[in-house]
Amino acid sequence: MLSHAHPLLRRARPAFTLIELLTVIAIIGILAAILIPVVGSVRQKARTTQCLSNLRQIGTAAILYANENRNLLPLPRVSPTPADHPFFGHPDADRTWHQKIAPYMAMAQGQARSRFNCPSATPQPSDNMALGETTYRINRFLQGGQLRGNITRVRDRAIVLAGDAPTANIEHLYPWNASSYNADHRREILRHGNRTNLVFTDASVRSLEPITAGLFQTTATNPNLWATADVGLLFNGFTPNPSSPTNAIP
Repeated sequence: MLSHAHPLLRRARPAFTLIELLTVIAIIGILAAILIPVVGSVRQKARTTQCLSNLRQIGTAAILYANENRNLLPLPRVSPTPADHPFFGHPDADRTWHQKIAPYMAMAQGQARSRFNCPSATPQPSDNMALGETTYRINRFLQGGQLRGNITRVRDRAIVLAGDAPTANIEHLYPWNASSYNADHRREILRHGNRTNLVFTDASVRSLEPITAGLFQTTATNPNLWATADVGLLFNGFTPNPSSPTNAIP
C-alpha cells in the first residue's frame, strides 16, 4: 500500500528572494562598469601597439628602399613628374609611396597593404586595391628645400617620415593642425587617446600629444619635427591652424 506525505510536510524548494535577485543584479552591474572600460582600454592599447609596429616596418622598408634607389625616400607620386622632381626619370615615378616600399616588407604587395592600415582608423580602407586607400600618409615636406627626398641630407636629427591620417587615397601628410584639415580630420589623426603615431626618417616611432606633434614655427629657419631648417611653414601654401601650441582640437 502506497503512502503519501501530507502536503504541509513536503520539503519546500529553495528559491531566491527579490532582495537577493536585486543584490546579484547590482553586483553584476558594478563588475560590468569596472570591466568594460578596462577591456576597452586594453583593446585600444593593443591597436596602438599594432599601429606602431606597422609604422616601424614602414620606416625600415623606407630606409631599405633609399639604400637601393639613389638615397631617395619613397616620396608621393606626382603625375606627370616634373623635370625638377627628385623622381623625374626614375622607374618608380608613377608608383605611390606605399607601392614603392611594399617589396621591402618581406611579403607580397597584397599582404603588405595591410601594414598601411591602422586598426584604430575609422572608417577602415576599402579592400579594393584599385582605390589605393590607406590610413597612413607620407610627410609632404620631405621633398622640399635642400632635402629633396634624399635621406643622406637629414643630418642633425630625424624628421617625420609618415604617420596617422584620415582614411583616403591621398598620399601627403601634414601636421594635425594644418589649416587644410577640419575638426573631423584632426580627431581621426589623433585617434590614439588624443595622440598621433608617427615614424621618423631613422625608423624610430613615437606616439605624440598634439602639442608636440603640431608644427608651430612661423619662419623658415626654426627647426621642427616635420622639416629641415630650410623649409618654412609656408612651403607650398601650408599654414598652421592654430598658430600657437595647444592640445585642443579647434
